[in-house]
Amino acid sequence: MRAIRINAKDRLIEVVEWETLRDLQRHVGGLIERVELEGLDRYSLLVDEEGLCKELDYGFVIKGYPNPIMGNGLFVGDNCENFVGTDIYDSLIKRMVTWILRPSLDSDQ
Repeated sequence: MRAIRINAKDRLIEVVEWETLRDLQRHVGGLIERVELEGLDRYSLLVDEEGLCKELDYGFVIKGYPNPIMGNGLFVGDNCENFVGTDIYDSLIKRMVTWILRPSLDSDQ
């Protein structure tokens, strides 16, 4: 099935394929958590539920969600019972995403 991956490390929005839960986890880089976005009811944004805890230095903010997301994200379709392939355009996602870096906490600065 088709999904749109937000590859925060490489700053890419890319079309990927998935079939299983393991595929979804691989694309986000860990256990998945669903993030609800205002105005996108037919779609789910899946993220690494431990992204903030992993101290990743890359992430993104997305329109419709108030908090930064550290790590990668994955847009899939959502029919209220299951995740399904998505028909959302990657060009739409590109307009919604702003890349961020975690501020350095080094004491040498």
